[in-house]
Parts: sequence; C-alpha cells; structure tokens
Amino acid sequence: MYKKILLPIFLLTMFIFHFGAYSQSGVHYGIRYSTSYTNKALHYIPALSFEYKRHNLYAGSHYSCLKKIINGDPVDKYEKEAFGINLGYRYYSDEQFKNFKIFGQFDFLIYQFKYKEYQLGPPVYTRHKKLIVENTASIGAQYTFKRFHLFTGAGIGSYDGFFLMINEFTPNCYLGIEYELK
Repeated sequence: MYKKILLPIFLLTMFIFHFGAYSQSGVHYGIRYSTSYTNKALHYIPALSFEYKRHNLYAGSHYSCLKKIINGDPVDKYEKEAFGINLGYRYYSDEQFKNFKIFGQFDFLIYQFKYKEYQLGPPVYTRHKKLIVENTASIGAQYTFKRFHLFTGAGIGSYDGFFLMINEFTPNCYLGIEYELK
C-alpha cells in the first residue's frame, strides 16, 4: 500500500522541482506541515505545495488519530490510527495588510481504517477495511515573513465520498507552517 501512496507523491515532487527550475519568477513551491482537527479525528499532514499567482495546489501523506467512530456500529472494534494521502487547493485574495492574506481552501483526505465486526457464533469476529474520503471547505488567513508562511483556518466538511455531500455537520480547524523553497 505504501508503494501506491509514495509513487504519486514522488512523481509530483519531481514535477514540481522540474517545473520550478525552468519557470518564470511567478511560480513558487514549498514544503508545508499542518495539523487538522475535527470532532472525530486529528490529522498530521506533511505536504509539497505549488503556487502560481493566487492559486496553490498541495499534495502529501497524512497520519490520522481517530478519536471516534467515523461511520459504523459502535459495538465494532476500530483501529485508532490510519495513513493516507492529502490533496488540496487554495485560492488567495489580495494582500489585506502587509504580508497578510485571506484564502479559501478545499481539502481532501483519503485513508483506510480497519475494524473487527463481532457476531454471535463462529467466527467470533470478521475483519473489515473501509475507505474514507474526508473533504472540507474552509476560510483561512496566512501571515508571511521571509520565506515562512504561517496559516490557520476553519470550515465544515463531510466523510462522504462526494464533495461536501454532508451527512452530518463536521466542523474542521487547522494550523500550519510552510517553507517556500523558491
């Protein structure tokens, strides 16, 4: 499974560094780390970012600590950790103040968690895997000093596979830092 996750991230990294080396001065790329919190999970997200004018794309892996059951029967035994990929898009406004911007962001976390479904009679339990596509829309703020960008934001999301098809109200907040490589 890790090969399936790491290969696209490696290819994206190579594309970003190749494109950034031969591009105009308007293209920037960097490395970011953020922590995202919902009422059901805490996500730790390292990612690579690619910025052109007001658009920012980023992709990376993530580690999730699941606090509550996302979907399913509360009797089942769920694992508390999951790994997956993170994809996102951010659109910046004009600078509001010196080195301060407001942005809108769409974020996708794709991961798989495992659980045991208990039953009467043999076998006592059955192992299952479930794919989760967590997506959020949020508004945030970014402050820049030198090559570092500090950002924070809040929004709402969903655990359904379709974008913002909300089956329950899921608030989200995040905090992060990015280092601009070029």
